[in-house]
Amino acid sequence: MALAGVWLVLLALDVTLMWRPLRPYGVGAIVVGFCWSVHVLMLQTAGVMRWQSGIEAETWTAAELRRLRAAGWRLVNHVRTDVGDIDHALVGPGGYLAIETKYRSDWAAAAQDLRDITNRARRDARKLTGHLLLGARARARPVVVAWGGGCEDVFPEPTEIDGVTFVAGRRLRTMVAALPATVSPEQVEAAYHELDRYVQRVEPREIADQGPIPWSVNDATSHGLLLLGAGLAAAEAVLLAIRVPPTGWWSVAVAGAIIATSCAARRRLGPAVRVRHVTTTLISTASGLGLPILAALAGDALL
Repeated sequence: MALAGVWLVLLALDVTLMWRPLRPYGVGAIVVGFCWSVHVLMLQTAGVMRWQSGIEAETWTAAELRRLRAAGWRLVNHVRTDVGDIDHALVGPGGYLAIETKYRSDWAAAAQDLRDITNRARRDARKLTGHLLLGARARARPVVVAWGGGCEDVFPEPTEIDGVTFVAGRRLRTMVAALPATVSPEQVEAAYHELDRYVQRVEPREIADQGPIPWSVNDATSHGLLLLGAGLAAAEAVLLAIRVPPTGWWSVAVAGAIIATSCAARRRLGPAVRVRHVTTTLISTASGLGLPILAALAGDALL
């Protein structure tokens, strides 16, 4: 509904401000822009809805862990391995943690899942140990962070199950902060940079093979609003210039400036998803409005 509302506002601006001979072209451009924005939102959320709760829980865990940075902890999310990915790798004064986030609507009824969860957590810890090149010096500790119904009742305190520490999400930061210091700052930085180099080397290839990690609902929503704002700003800039004499030419100039600036930003800022989608929105909107205006002006000049 919000998406349709924004584009209805844009349509009203077109009817109110657009030069009368070009209003049908403006309506067409707005319809195309609306369809494209819906398409982008569907692409970004296609993999989220099925795993919405799990993806959201991972963002909650990451938010808790980021608050430990001031205490010397370093975080890397989604470390891809040959058998999946480690949700969160945390290195700091208290050691090396391979953290798996799990969401259950009712943890009291999840006892049958614990064996699979602990096996996955131990596997992730072994993989993290190898990627950090810790060898015999240290081992990554497997941790499972529980979110959802009854997690604090089932795990009122950090609980050890088959060598894996289970902790309720809201108690994660307290547990990590209480770990005794066993790793020097130099060792933390060395391990973090080793892990970061691994991620930088492996992630592009893994994304090409397996596709990007799904966005959370919050990320997809904010991204969609960003695209709507970019499209609305570009359209309004082009439409408002339509009435500045000489009629139409300033709109063409504004559209051309938006397209040129977007192309330059794309080259400078790289292929990040947000940059690519925002610049595509700006270019599409400016082209969709500017080209019909230019065509109409050229037609008038020839007549």
